[in-house]
Amino acid sequence: MGDSLEQSRYCGHGGDYCYLYYVAFAAFCFWRTISYINIDQFAIIYVDDLVTVAKLVMLLGLVSKLLLQRYDLKSLILMGFCLLVLLLSSQTSLSKQLLWFFLFVCAAQGVKIKMLARICLWFYVVALIVGVSGWFVGEIEAIEALRFDSEGIRSSLGFRHPNSFGYIAMTVCFSLLVLRFPDLRMRDFLLTAGIAVAVNVVAGSRTSFIAIILGIIVAAVYGHFCKTERARKLFAVSSASVLIMLFAVSLALMVCYDPENEVFVGLNRLLSSRLSYASYYFHNYSLSLFGSNIPQNLLMNTTDATVGFVVDNAFCNLCLRYGIVPAVLFVGTWVGIYIKAFMSGYRGPCILALTLWIVVAFAESTVLTFVSNFGFVAAVSLLYGYPLASLDGERAAGQKPQGL
Repeated sequence: MGDSLEQSRYCGHGGDYCYLYYVAFAAFCFWRTISYINIDQFAIIYVDDLVTVAKLVMLLGLVSKLLLQRYDLKSLILMGFCLLVLLLSSQTSLSKQLLWFFLFVCAAQGVKIKMLARICLWFYVVALIVGVSGWFVGEIEAIEALRFDSEGIRSSLGFRHPNSFGYIAMTVCFSLLVLRFPDLRMRDFLLTAGIAVAVNVVAGSRTSFIAIILGIIVAAVYGHFCKTERARKLFAVSSASVLIMLFAVSLALMVCYDPENEVFVGLNRLLSSRLSYASYYFHNYSLSLFGSNIPQNLLMNTTDATVGFVVDNAFCNLCLRYGIVPAVLFVGTWVGIYIKAFMSGYRGPCILALTLWIVVAFAESTVLTFVSNFGFVAAVSLLYGYPLASLDGERAAGQKPQGL
């Protein structure tokens, strides 16, 4: 009886309406995936109209879920502070991406992460099938671009950018690994490795290939070698340390990049001009507390004439576009989840999902999209004081609600 009451407290009254959250998340997945496919309309329906409908469904689902939840004063104060910071940032940057992140975290009472992984997996698998098959039969046009090293042509395979195939395939792999945890088997690793090879050979997406391989290693280590409390705590500390280190290194490289230094030039070439892009925007727009409105149609003076805001490093993107305060809040929350995992000895899919995207953050800003980095739903445990295990569907024996 006591356990039932305690579980009810973790889920909150909002836990009875999780279907609203899952519908909103599905709409988000639909919006993101259809935006990557190189089509303007399905039959007589324009893609832009479908995206508008998806956004309305997403907003309605999240607002309804928020209204049906219960809150204590501490949570409301914390939510109010975060909302104020993100509103100031969104007014300056004219981007609502972090606001969507915030809404999905606040509305996550009673939500289970494996359901998010399942929804994400299916939408992204369907996107891969639609994009590639449409291109194969000639219904969807492929976009061709020179490889960064100028050796050959890369095809988008039915998507809007040659890297889109790699990103979608990477999201499929990560969702699968989270969904299968802790019952990961050799077949799961072989499947994801096969997808990684296809990404590298067919799409030539080096970043996604490396990220998937690193993801397999992380999942194997966490799934098979972190079963003791000591190992779990070591993994949490190591992950938080790597996150902080990558954050600091990213900003240092952005500020100190020297196009005349051979070391920087070589590293920049290895990272496909990511250093020069970040440095360009830093020296032209600098940093501010709550972000900058950087023109999206800015033509950069680079060899490949990239158009738009192309800072792929998530940490530099955060600081340049959204501001120092939101960046510290975002990274601090991420670290806070690891601290909570360390304190409780937690081992579960939430930590795996977050860790899979850490290295990706150094090279891809897609980490700032909740539909990809859905492991960030674990931040609900900090906001409402729930144990991390409550997001798994199972409560660890002896754990009590604790917040940071």
